[in-house]
Amino acid sequence: MSTVLSLKQPDDFSSDEGKGVKAGPDRILIPDAEYDAQAVNYKVGPFKNTTKIYLKLKIVTPGPCFEGQIWIPYQEYKQRYPAGSNFYKAWVIAHGRKPAGRKIKPDDLCGKIYRIKTRTVEEDQDRDPYPPELQYSVAKIIGLVQDNHASCITGYQSPTTNYRLPTTPSISGKRKKRGEVGK
Repeated sequence: MSTVLSLKQPDDFSSDEGKGVKAGPDRILIPDAEYDAQAVNYKVGPFKNTTKIYLKLKIVTPGPCFEGQIWIPYQEYKQRYPAGSNFYKAWVIAHGRKPAGRKIKPDDLCGKIYRIKTRTVEEDQDRDPYPPELQYSVAKIIGLVQDNHASCITGYQSPTTNYRLPTTPSISGKRKKRGEVGK
């Protein structure tokens, strides 16, 4: 029994093949530095054989990168987030404490203003250098600047110069403590 390998020759292709596909958006390139950025949204989606959480941050530091956007990917876990995972670390930074067995979710990171550090990716996974046109920025949350008690559902609100967003006062005009019931 012999196996015949059939290859398409250039004459066998239809006229529509090889016409091209629209290119996706460029990756963002932000100068390496520390910035204040507000978490405004997130998406959950597949990446290779896993699921990733993509946290969208909008830079609120005045300057040339003001309102620039950058996404931070986190590995999604179905059972528990290990204490060493980047999402767990971001949650701890956002709340100033360990979750202590609580359920943690991406919405818990939204609405807050973080100090982020960006760096430029200059080579691929094989350590081959990228030309300048293919270099892009990645970011890491390194601290909490302000907790605005907002959520990703409300979307981005442009901060004032001191990064304060409006808060909802209680009916009496004073903020109530957790668990306190109004009169």
